[in-house]
Amino acid sequence: MDKLLRNIIIFNLLIIEAVFCCAMAQTKVNFAYDTDFLLYFDNREYDRTPGQRSQTIFGVRLAPEVGVQIADSTESVHRLMAGVSYNQPFGANWGKITVKPTIYYRLQTKGFDINLGFVPYRYLKETLPEYLLSDSISYYNANIQGALFQYESEKGFASLMADWRGMYSEDTREAFRVIATGQYKYKWFYTGGYAMLNHLANSTQTNCVYDDIMINPYIGLDLHYFAPVIDIFNIRIGYIGGYQRERATETIFLTHALNAELSFRWRFLGLKQSLYYGDSLYPLYEKQKTTLNMGDPWYKSKLYSRTDLFIYLYNNRFVNCYFSLNLHVNELGKINFQQQLIAQFNLGRVFEKNAPKYKTLLGK
Repeated sequence: MDKLLRNIIIFNLLIIEAVFCCAMAQTKVNFAYDTDFLLYFDNREYDRTPGQRSQTIFGVRLAPEVGVQIADSTESVHRLMAGVSYNQPFGANWGKITVKPTIYYRLQTKGFDINLGFVPYRYLKETLPEYLLSDSISYYNANIQGALFQYESEKGFASLMADWRGMYSEDTREAFRVIATGQYKYKWFYTGGYAMLNHLANSTQTNCVYDDIMINPYIGLDLHYFAPVIDIFNIRIGYIGGYQRERATETIFLTHALNAELSFRWRFLGLKQSLYYGDSLYPLYEKQKTTLNMGDPWYKSKLYSRTDLFIYLYNNRFVNCYFSLNLHVNELGKINFQQQLIAQFNLGRVFEKNAPKYKTLLGK
């Protein structure tokens, strides 16, 4: 009996080995690595507007990754990567340093891009707008925590991300958000939108749940189609509708607004103008701050204009360094100034010979 069992085990191991060898014969396994570097200098002079704080955010972020890359017989590429995101503010002590994990599996096949784990934000087909993710939060959070599913073709793209932001515990509240985005383009016309389900639940010390739902359909014109000499020339206008609820008091807020945006780039010069008009997008911001709303606090305003004037100091497929002067004006009518110097380098893009010019985490 023992001999029979041993022979069965040996026979099964031989089958497994044969199947593994056949599979490996059709795949190519390589060592994979990547590194993303970010320097951010952000000086804000907001002292003339209530609710806004003057400060300078200055630091560096380094995110190295190592792993394996496997190309199989179906022309799919699999990656299993691990690393860290190290953030070091200038002028701060050791207690202000943050180190967060980067661990994910990525599958790229026939237009699909599937990512699971702690996934870098830079994989998004389009950078999230400021009302969904502020620049100050972007500096310190390199990764989506959960999953990112994307599809891209010549006609457009679609993305779905699930970001698990908080675990139920004594120190943190359970929190997650799901964001869907997509865009369809035909010649010079395009349309698309964003939709978000944001949920802030309890910790062991709190008992109040918040719901936050937002939709933003838009239409746009790509005027670069008529003037190819201009690198970027887009006009976009959309509607933003929001629903926020505080379950403990059954308080409900319905918000409506219009949002318009102009993006322009010619050689090393750029302009981005956005205009928001309607209800305050974050009616519960004073209660929960960024624990609930991760967008730019300027969108608490009922009228908000942001003008970014920027100049590229250096930009190719793997390096982007620019200086930007940003002007913020809300219904109070006072001009608030912000100066940004952003430099980002990505090692993985060095080997992508036909890649377009690199955009930073802020989409410029």
